[in-house]
Amino acid sequence: MKKLVISLAIALAACGNLYELMRIQYSMEGWTVVGGLVGKDDYLSRMHASYPTPPYEGILWMNQHLPADAKVLFAGEGRNYYMQRVAVPSSVHDPEPIIRWSHEASSAAAFREKLKAEGISYIYLNLVEAMRNSGYKAFHWNPAQWKIFDEFWNRDVELTWKTESMDRQNPKAQYVYRVLSDDEASRPHVAPPNPFQRWIVDQ
Repeated sequence: MKKLVISLAIALAACGNLYELMRIQYSMEGWTVVGGLVGKDDYLSRMHASYPTPPYEGILWMNQHLPADAKVLFAGEGRNYYMQRVAVPSSVHDPEPIIRWSHEASSAAAFREKLKAEGISYIYLNLVEAMRNSGYKAFHWNPAQWKIFDEFWNRDVELTWKTESMDRQNPKAQYVYRVLSDDEASRPHVAPPNPFQRWIVDQ
């Protein structure tokens, strides 16, 4: 009798685990792609359980439009699996490259030279993902550091592509910026709004 009870308990636990696994898999909606109800690009561009604020739409655009030799600095986004260009990803567990390099720079020109030395030609920002992970405090500039970064931003970048949506089921704010050449930067141009301004700290 004792063995029967133990066997039943094990069977119930196994069934419960199987049910939970199937529930999670169903909620991720991967079956809609397998069943041909949704295309791969549409699926990967929308939020699902365990797949928040996806970068795929921006990555797809970059794969289709950036030069083959482009090198992209990712900000606020660590997922670059589908990227077909060289990428420098970020991570919530390590200092953001864009933060580390700008903090180390003594001037906007020095920061510009650092990007040039690293071969960075584009900057990709997944703003909603960066805000979602704001608890990790990855982004922070004090006023002096911000002055250097903002001077660089106003002179040396242009907005190349963006997608924005306030859809509660799939919010997004993704941006691709091109780092201008010295000649381009010296010409009159309108600087794009600096989306990092929200992360200035008092000290």
